Amino acid sequence: DAADTPPAEAPKPLQLGISGRDLVTHAKPVLPLAKRIETVMGDAEQVAGLIQLATPRQGSAAAAGAITPRSNRLVSDQLRQLEEMRQQLEALRNENRELKLQTGGELSADQDEKVLQEFLVKLRAVLEMRSEGRFEQQLFDEYNGGLVQLSDEHLRELYSSFMLIYVEEYDEAVLERLGIGEPDETTVGFAEMMTIKLGELMDQPRQVRIQAFQAAQKKKEDQAKELLKKKEREKEEAAKMAAQVAVNGRIASSMKKYWAALSNGEGDVSEVRRFRRKPELGLLVSSTEDIKKISPYNWRNMGCSGLTEQELRCLLVRLGEPGMPGQADEFKKMIIARLGTKSPTDAQVLAMCSP
Repeated sequence: DAADTPPAEAPKPLQLGISGRDLVTHAKPVLPLAKRIETVMGDAEQVAGLIQLATPRQGSAAAAGAITPRSNRLVSDQLRQLEEMRQQLEALRNENRELKLQTGGELSADQDEKVLQEFLVKLRAVLEMRSEGRFEQQLFDEYNGGLVQLSDEHLRELYSSFMLIYVEEYDEAVLERLGIGEPDETTVGFAEMMTIKLGELMDQPRQVRIQAFQAAQKKKEDQAKELLKKKEREKEEAAKMAAQVAVNGRIASSMKKYWAALSNGEGDVSEVRRFRRKPELGLLVSSTEDIKKISPYNWRNMGCSGLTEQELRCLLVRLGEPGMPGQADEFKKMIIARLGTKSPTDAQVLAMCSP
């Protein structure tokens, strides 16, 4: 019955490259050597196969040499023009390579080897950074970006090389191919991490790896931009709030004597009557101890209706003073919502500083 068929599991997201958390986890090998060999290796033939895969035929890499003049008759201008042409040609080759990588086109063996050699430069930089206890996000991004661009053959070669380092079955040819020195504990830990990561990547076509990495990078960049915008908004809100606090303090200080006079029955009769009739205004002249005695029921009945902006700003200052009970928070939030974030003009502030 289709209704009884369990829903299909969502595909596992592709894990690309390494992260700071990976480095912490694999700062040194998680497993001891004996356990590594037991877990990873089947027999001597498997080790031999890894060695063969990790040390491809010598001389296959195409070294990119600079153009050197063979004739002393070439003048400096001609040499400069030749160098400019060489650089332009190299730029065109790089653009062509990037286009093929983006569209899933096949690279030549020389192009694949160049991609590998550029990646190995980043690998050595990452290993050096780890040995120095540093962390550079840009370098990790470049390393991961280079990793996903490797050919399937070079991914398998790299996997074999790291596996041999991990189980300490490497030889000089493996180290020479990677361009690294004798592995220390941090390098073995790094190899442990990379065997895991490469195992996840080897089943994915190069184009899929590249597109997934680019999507992840774009998502990260979008999140960084959004976080920056959020911080900018929070900074603006904080500045507005600081301005509001200063304005409110100025108004409250100017009106303090007037509120006390109304509380004592001094002033316009209608204003005195109004002041005494509204319990909210009574907070302006009540002691902290008296405010603490107000019941939760009376706090719930307090509101902003019928109060002027001048009175609301003075109340906000009073409720922001030390010792106010927690029951006053809701009323305080109501006042803040009513006032909003827009600061009054200088003329409005001046008007609110007098009865």
